[in-house]
Amino acid sequence: MPKFILSDEPPQQSVPGRFVLSDAPPAADNRNMLEKAAQWASDTFGANGNLRGSAVGGVMQGMADPVAGLVQMGANLPGIKSLVGDSVNAGIAGNEAQYEAARQSAGRSGFDAARLVGNVAAPSNVIAAARVPMAATRVGQAGAGAAAGAIGAALTPEKDAQDFWSKKLQEGAVGGLAGAVLAPVAGAVGQKVSQMWNGRGTPPPPTGTPPGGWGPAIQVPPGSHAADASIAQAASEAGQTIDEIPQSVLYQLRAQAEHALANNTTIDTAAALRKADFEALGQQPLLGQITRDPMQFARERNLRGISGAGEPIAARLSGQTEGLNRALGGFANEADETYGAGARLAKDLGAFDARAKGAVDQAYDAARNEAGRYVDLDHVGFVKAANDALDAGQLGHYLPAQIRNLLNDVSTGTVPLNVNTAVQIDSVLSAAARGAQPAERMAINQVRTALSGAQPASSTGADALAAFSGARQMAAERFGLHRAIPALKAAADGTVPPDDFVRKFVLNGDVKELRAMADLLKKEAPESYNQARQQIGAELRRAGFGENVSGDKPFSQERFNARMRQIGTARLQAFFSPEEISTLRTVGRVGAYMESPPAGSAVNFSNTGSAVANFVNAMPLPGIVRSVVGAARNAAQATRNAGDVRKAMAATVPTAPAPMPPSRNAMLNELLLIGSAGAGASTR
Repeated sequence: MPKFILSDEPPQQSVPGRFVLSDAPPAADNRNMLEKAAQWASDTFGANGNLRGSAVGGVMQGMADPVAGLVQMGANLPGIKSLVGDSVNAGIAGNEAQYEAARQSAGRSGFDAARLVGNVAAPSNVIAAARVPMAATRVGQAGAGAAAGAIGAALTPEKDAQDFWSKKLQEGAVGGLAGAVLAPVAGAVGQKVSQMWNGRGTPPPPTGTPPGGWGPAIQVPPGSHAADASIAQAASEAGQTIDEIPQSVLYQLRAQAEHALANNTTIDTAAALRKADFEALGQQPLLGQITRDPMQFARERNLRGISGAGEPIAARLSGQTEGLNRALGGFANEADETYGAGARLAKDLGAFDARAKGAVDQAYDAARNEAGRYVDLDHVGFVKAANDALDAGQLGHYLPAQIRNLLNDVSTGTVPLNVNTAVQIDSVLSAAARGAQPAERMAINQVRTALSGAQPASSTGADALAAFSGARQMAAERFGLHRAIPALKAAADGTVPPDDFVRKFVLNGDVKELRAMADLLKKEAPESYNQARQQIGAELRRAGFGENVSGDKPFSQERFNARMRQIGTARLQAFFSPEEISTLRTVGRVGAYMESPPAGSAVNFSNTGSAVANFVNAMPLPGIVRSVVGAARNAAQATRNAGDVRKAMAATVPTAPAPMPPSRNAMLNELLLIGSAGAGASTR
């Protein structure tokens, strides 16, 4: 097929750069790239070059257009046009003619892409775009784009100034329309590009990790990972702190956050944390339970009773309740009835106290058998030390008369002071101090201190005194345990009946006293320690399920969480490890996610909605109508229900596109406005 080449010379004399009309194939250009570049530079920038008509000149002409257009608009204003309007319009028309002639000379005709590039890149457009606030919505972007397009079209110089302002209005309207259409489309594309760019430099997601699944654990201290702030906020909404989240769960939440970041998305941290709670108990959630979306939660609950569709949801809800029952059962399965548990605790505590009392009695018996039991003590020194201490503390007036008389009898020798009588006198002083007022107790204790310092007359007496002192110390320790652990004294004295023992000393006991009792039981009576643990577990299970004889009652998260709060962390710590307490709290949270509808959810608790739906689905229709309409109706409804059930059962943690950084968003905004201005200019 012949090829035609435009030329102003005969074909046989064609040279590079000329246009030849010929049916012969074009001559091969054997010049290398460097030679071609040199020729282009000479044709464009050389002494005889055509810079103005070249593509470079077109860009320069386009960059100058907004300034020239603005000058022309000013020159055509009423009152100014008569002075300079005609000369400015003539100058612009002449400039346009020269530019077009130069383009033709350079072989550039048709659409002037180089000039459009100059219009877009004009400094005036860039400066104006940087001053315009960012538009967050597509409507806002359309408005900003319309304004930029209208201005870009209006600032394009007019070769024919006839009816100047009418033309400008028309051009501004067309340019504004083009900018309004371009800006939202370009904004959506630009946002996707920016999100893709955000991912550059981010490590790829872990191999084999599905979106929203667990990834490799990220083990750094709480608060030191980028995702910890959102995790802490989500935990706070659930009544937790980030320090209370089990480390394994925290590490995996971080891995999920990083996986989402690698895919340029953000994860719903609160939903991920709720899902982790379910999984920590070996359960799978429904979507509405972890998102707390009112409509989704209500849809799932209302679907559960629809025959042929809601069975999977009903089964999962039932399995969740059974899972909570099993979790609490691990803390309560071997709990005795209240009376039997109280009797066992009282028996073991009483047995411990009996052993302690026996040791004290044995120590006193040994002291009484000491040979120096009747060795005299320095009674003069004792009386003087006692009186000096009372005077120094201004306590003489507070010493009870009975004790003052006893001190006088020792002073006069009426009551002999030896090792044996000293022990007896100390017992009297101890009993008097326990029932005395504070000032009187201080005075009596000064006398006891002086008595303990009385020296025996021989070493034999010293040995006996030491034996009695050891026995007194053992007795003091026993009574000290009675004060620290009232349950121990109650068990020793038999003052609290067994059926009230657990309630009084385990479930509602003072925290310090309960901890002391737990330490004692764990060391001296492990079986009773475990029984006390199981009594607390049984109490919590009753709070959650009541007397759940059938084993399938719904879980009452309000009663359970209220009882957990009443018992309190400090009491729980006496019998349970931090991991066990965390499990109990997880049960409370999961129960709330299961049974507490979010505000605004229209859950049909009576199941009348499901009953009506089942009735409508089963409603008989006459003849052919039943065959056609009924089948179509049932198929459509079944399809919708099946889709809703699959979505609920998947319980995928929601994700959203990652927001652009403000700096990049501002840059995109400027590019959109610049592009809109260029689009407006291109409509002429």
